[in-house]
Amino acid sequence: LSLNNLGLVLQDSGQFKPALEAFEQSLSIRRSIGDLIGVVTTLNNLGTISQDQRDFQAALTLFNEALEVAKQIGDRNRTALVLTNIGEAHYRSGNPAEAIEVLKQAEDLCDELGDKLGLAETLRGLGKAHMLQGDLAKARECIGRAVDLFAAVRSKVYLGIALRTLGEITAAGG
Repeated sequence: LSLNNLGLVLQDSGQFKPALEAFEQSLSIRRSIGDLIGVVTTLNNLGTISQDQRDFQAALTLFNEALEVAKQIGDRNRTALVLTNIGEAHYRSGNPAEAIEVLKQAEDLCDELGDKLGLAETLRGLGKAHMLQGDLAKARECIGRAVDLFAAVRSKVYLGIALRTLGEITAAGG
């Protein structure tokens, strides 16, 4: 856990190489002790680094491995999180149709679980993917719901990100 947390701090400060090393050490230990929840978390974090470095194929490989483990242990919350990240990797790599398909699965799961923060993040991703497909009406609907949910859960950071996405969607329509 400490190595995973160290990796997060390093990633947030833009130090990707030492972050990768910390995550890889964490993953090795977690696998050796059978900490499958930790394996999902660390694989997901490794995927986000690959995504941040625009290596979407590597990100998808890591996210898909995390998804399989999450499903294996029946962790629906982590399944929803990983599905959202898979969707983001798809739209960021220029495949919004695939992103929408995956993000709808995440949306349904977050809705079932009552995870408002996860649902809002999924809706933000759906808004972005619909914008990239040129469906601005659907994009505005999704991002509007995301903004409302982020405001309701009082998440200022995520609300700011969603408002930025709303601005992108609005600009795309202008």
